[in-house]
Amino acid sequence: HPVISLYGVQSATVRLPSSFSNILPGRQGVSDVRKRFFRWSPDGRLIVGGPGGLWAPGSSRSFVFRWIEHSLRQVFPELRDIAFEHRWVARGAAAADLLPRLYEPAPRLFAALGFAGRGIAMGTALGWAMAARIIEADPGPFDFPLASPSLPWGLAGLCRT
Repeated sequence: HPVISLYGVQSATVRLPSSFSNILPGRQGVSDVRKRFFRWSPDGRLIVGGPGGLWAPGSSRSFVFRWIEHSLRQVFPELRDIAFEHRWVARGAAAADLLPRLYEPAPRLFAALGFAGRGIAMGTALGWAMAARIIEADPGPFDFPLASPSLPWGLAGLCRT
């Protein structure tokens, strides 16, 4: 199963005054089926993120940044005149079927790839399970299916057994 590299983008507003506290008053994070998300930062900025595509955006004026910022303003029209102060790009991975893959190219050596934007929650849980498997004398069966004993195309050279 080949894994492709994808980019995600995020933008943060300027620090917002308390008059905007009605936006996500419980400070919850929100995501939608279009892979967009928004949340508050600890220093009072509203952060929006979403898919960036196969290539990193060329500048902070790239379409993907304008798209996620526009989408946040559609949800919260009161942000129409609020500036975005910070923009950044993250690189991730996904398989064609958007399912993560776990490889064990050598006993107790793992590579988990392709979380497709779901890496924080799923990767943290999987990390605990991998750590337990590594430190146990008799690890027994693993609760997450192994994709194959070898790494996918393009990564096989990383492991020397």
